[in-house]
Amino acid sequence: MRKEEILEVVNDWNYWDRDVESKIFHRVSYVKKILSFLKTKEVVVLKGVRRSGKSTLLKQLVSDLRRQGVSKDQILIVNFEDSRFYPHLGLDLLERIFETYRTFVNQKKKCFVFLDEVHYIPMWEKWVRRYRDLYPNEVKIIVTGSSSKLLDSEYATALTGRTLPVTVFPLSFREYAEFNGLKLGKGPLDIIAKKKEIVVLLKDYIGYGGFPEFLSVKEKRLLEGYLDDILYKDILERYSIRDTKVIRGIALYLLANISREYTYNSLRKTFNASLDLVRQYVGYMESAYLIFSVNMFSFSLKEQEVNPRKIYCIDTGLRNVMGFKFSEDYGRLYENVVFLELNRRTKDSLSEIYYWKKGKMEVDFLIKEGLKPKQLIQVCWNIEDPDTKKRELKGLLEGMREFKLKHGLVITDDFEGEETVNKKTINYLPLWKWLLDSGA
Repeated sequence: MRKEEILEVVNDWNYWDRDVESKIFHRVSYVKKILSFLKTKEVVVLKGVRRSGKSTLLKQLVSDLRRQGVSKDQILIVNFEDSRFYPHLGLDLLERIFETYRTFVNQKKKCFVFLDEVHYIPMWEKWVRRYRDLYPNEVKIIVTGSSSKLLDSEYATALTGRTLPVTVFPLSFREYAEFNGLKLGKGPLDIIAKKKEIVVLLKDYIGYGGFPEFLSVKEKRLLEGYLDDILYKDILERYSIRDTKVIRGIALYLLANISREYTYNSLRKTFNASLDLVRQYVGYMESAYLIFSVNMFSFSLKEQEVNPRKIYCIDTGLRNVMGFKFSEDYGRLYENVVFLELNRRTKDSLSEIYYWKKGKMEVDFLIKEGLKPKQLIQVCWNIEDPDTKKRELKGLLEGMREFKLKHGLVITDDFEGEETVNKKTINYLPLWKWLLDSGA
């Protein structure tokens, strides 16, 4: 591309001659973290499912940098999903874009370079590393991508030890409440005072999910389009897959069975596909953040591999829009929401999420920190049913005994309390309260 053509395309994505839109929902915790990372010399990497709000976060960052005194011409945004770039995608394009920016916009001043959906550029990490190593104080680089493999073996190891990753999820429940106009303070009294509104919003949140753009219009076809984009752009197109029927079938099957166990072998039989192909397709879906597989905890890695996994999806609204029965699945949707929140809290830490099972006894979530299990969590929508409570506590208490834990947590619909059973303390906490306790 000629420099004049590049400048025309890039100008459409930047704010050199206009202001950033004022009506943007501010995701304060993300922006605060990213701005602190920009004070280092490392490359900031925003990863997350398509449409989770990464591009909007870039706009927020531009606004905050402007408030800090950064001039408009010091910020360069490049969106590699722009179709005008498609015939020219390559490492030389990235270099030519930066040369054009330095020639026509900002010749010498420090700059902040935002590379949106950078995985479309082969070997992009080579270019990023060069500028990070040679000009760490003059060029601050932020990249985004809709693949968890953005920094894994798929992209070699050129940036190993030179990045600060941030995983961007659809809105948390606290963000969802604030998105809908409910102002929540940090103190528990403010939250309790607004319980009625919170409970109503939680039911809506479980139904609609947390994709920001969808929540502005709540048009079903938009979510259906998100699923198609994830499957086609982030999986089929990216990995050159032609068998659309099987991979879409597996995706819908897994979305229908959230919070349940599955095995590669069961999928193989259901879809009459090879074991390697099923394993590969599920891996692609995980890389695109569409689904998450949770292993059964065992100190033996071999046992973890041979036991069934539990499946969760990135967003309950995305799952519900496919026509599955919302009312009948409410308990499993509850559990999926808990998983997503646990994932938010542990994603950028050393904690790991598992489920645990012994015979017919099961614990929904086991959180491991370091080498040892540190917390057991049971999700029970209807804890006031005696038979349900007995079953759920039996698994939780056995897990606490097995791992020598004194406290266990049961997340409920609306029951709160504490009791001691066999010298073990069981805490009961409503889902709405647990979700807001994190301040996420």
